[in-house]
Amino acid sequence: MWNKKHPNVLITGAGPVGLTAAISLHEKDIDFEIIDKAPGPSRHSKACLLSPETLELLDDMGLIESVLRRAVKIHSIQLYHEEKRLGLISLGQLPTRFPFIVSLPQTELELILLDHLSVNHRKVQWNYRLAAISRKNGDLEVEVETLGEHMTGYSVMHEERLVDSSLKYVPKVLLAADGIYSLVRRLQKISYDPVGRDYTSVLFEVRRNPREDGVLKLGFTKHGISAYVPLPHGLGRFGFVTESVSEVSSDRDTAHYVYDEDLEKFPDLAPERFKELLNKRMPYLVGHNGEVTWRASVPFGARLADKIWSDGIFLLGDAARSGYPIGAKGLNLGLPEARKVAEAVVRFLKKGDDSVVRKAAETMRTEWEDLSALSFLDSRYRADEAHGGPDPNLILQSLPLSGNTLDYVAHKLSELIELEHVTT
Repeated sequence: MWNKKHPNVLITGAGPVGLTAAISLHEKDIDFEIIDKAPGPSRHSKACLLSPETLELLDDMGLIESVLRRAVKIHSIQLYHEEKRLGLISLGQLPTRFPFIVSLPQTELELILLDHLSVNHRKVQWNYRLAAISRKNGDLEVEVETLGEHMTGYSVMHEERLVDSSLKYVPKVLLAADGIYSLVRRLQKISYDPVGRDYTSVLFEVRRNPREDGVLKLGFTKHGISAYVPLPHGLGRFGFVTESVSEVSSDRDTAHYVYDEDLEKFPDLAPERFKELLNKRMPYLVGHNGEVTWRASVPFGARLADKIWSDGIFLLGDAARSGYPIGAKGLNLGLPEARKVAEAVVRFLKKGDDSVVRKAAETMRTEWEDLSALSFLDSRYRADEAHGGPDPNLILQSLPLSGNTLDYVAHKLSELIELEHVTT
């Protein structure tokens, strides 16, 4: 006998996007449940830059003090081309309540969102794994397996996660925030075709020089794009985009490979590789880095789902589209999208007309395409032949900004480079 639950909304995926959707639904008194196959919050840091627009959203949600208390404020962006300093862009005059970017590991952002949910007596159902999606008499039915940890083995004991039980949800809306490898999208056979080449972002976290606080550094060379971001807790992160592609995992925590002494499997993460990348890509920062404390290889590619809303199922965040990791645009677009989609779902539940949800899906697709996040890698990866420097559009794509703040920085950038063809 199935144990059936009938929430108005079921959310799959308890990353920042799914949690933002959950908080937004709670504010509107909508009955929902949020599930995730993981045993708990993500253990590995992923996107770590929050835009001024995202900060305004978090302020509206009552979370800005918690965020700023844990984050590092970034007040300026230093640009380099090859080994030359291109210029410094100050963010102090951005047209926003928060004229700066902040650096905060995604793991800490998730904990802030989870704490906010728990204060309001809502919680994530961890160890709940989506198994199947079907329809019965026109109703959406979602089969979910609950997982438990069990000790197995004889001479060497180890833990395995096995299915403890199964249950069914019968929601009116399913919000899929289950990431780039979305099982919801795959079960629905929604295409997620590449729109450009695949790349890998190689990340190294180091003990940083305190003098680097407050400055995001971006380097553009014939070898590729690189970034340095100051993090909280005395750390800094180097990121190097490479054309080699790591093998891909569908697991939420292992899709971002953490260095595990397996140099044959992850040669890009070897200590000598870090030194090579730093000397070749950001030689002006040699000597500013300390001990490497964490490293990861992150595969990525530009993709867009064929359908974002269909028959009661809405794809959110990376389940719907993915792109370039430097600049964290996926995260910074995903949070406001989750907020807007939740508002559209509330109206849909009250009126039964899905036109407002369809419009939200169309807006989401248009905004992503307008930012050119799907095609610029192949067409603008190398230096711009017009002036011998980095393509200014490529610079703009690498910034955690959008809307008015991106327009403002584009104007400032025009003071550094010839910008006859910049598009925002």
